[in-house]
Amino acid sequence: MHKVRLTPTMLSRLAIFEVAADELSFTKAAERLFVTQSAVSHQIKALEADLNISLFIRQARKLVLTKQGELLAQAVRHSLLELRHTLKHLSSVVNNRLTISCTPSFASRCLLPRLSEFQQMHPDVEVVVVAEARRVDLKKEDVDICIRIGYGDYSGLLVTRMTNEIIMPVCSPALLKNLKKPISLRQLKKLPLIVESAQFWDIPEKDWSYFFRSFGMDVSIKPKNLYSHSYLVLEAVIGGQGVALSQSTLVRDAVKHNILVKPVLEEIETSAGYFLLSRPDHENPQLIESFKEWLTNQMNYENAVTAVA
Repeated sequence: MHKVRLTPTMLSRLAIFEVAADELSFTKAAERLFVTQSAVSHQIKALEADLNISLFIRQARKLVLTKQGELLAQAVRHSLLELRHTLKHLSSVVNNRLTISCTPSFASRCLLPRLSEFQQMHPDVEVVVVAEARRVDLKKEDVDICIRIGYGDYSGLLVTRMTNEIIMPVCSPALLKNLKKPISLRQLKKLPLIVESAQFWDIPEKDWSYFFRSFGMDVSIKPKNLYSHSYLVLEAVIGGQGVALSQSTLVRDAVKHNILVKPVLEEIETSAGYFLLSRPDHENPQLIESFKEWLTNQMNYENAVTAVA
């Protein structure tokens, strides 16, 4: 019977195999591991020799796992995931750290202005805010909470709706200094209109043509300026460059303090909202729940509902 010992060398080769099985490419695995393609290939061949089985079928332009390879990949993934969770738990017990991933616009307009209150309530918690818009894998990455704008379709996670979004035009008060508020939609279309180029993966309703069509006007939009993300759009609007469509959560404080104004009465209700996402099996559920309760209260959404999607 062929005996296999879990030596340090074997464990290292299994870790390399897990990445190669995930990528189905030695080249991409090498990029992730910061080694050469030949080094990955050598370690996989050595692992196959150790186990006396074939793990990959090497085709012309891709790799395919054998049945034995699929079984081993599942086992290694499960074991490494458990190990990552345990290490993260040990780290969180020592550091009591809460890492939050949210979009730059939500971070700057909603979270950071209020965060000192949470830190005063929990002085022993180290809060790390990562401003990013990319898709985050909470099961694999060192992130405890993810806050994203969307429609609630987040499979396998605890999902808490924090807001219901309304799309509305906003601008600087100085832009309307010679106009009587509220202005008409015909007056609005003559003002410089700012466009967010990322709007279609954010909220499709944040499109000027869609907005005007919703109120019976077929308007061809020639944007004054085009910006990639919401936080850039809002900086431009506050600076008086034009009018932009924004979701209500991001501009609520600015409108309240008359930094921004709503030039027209028209607005669009959407089914979109900001959602707080976390893992059902998080190592420190009490800390997650404390932050979740605090933030949903801050967002003034009284009927926050949590469920596993």
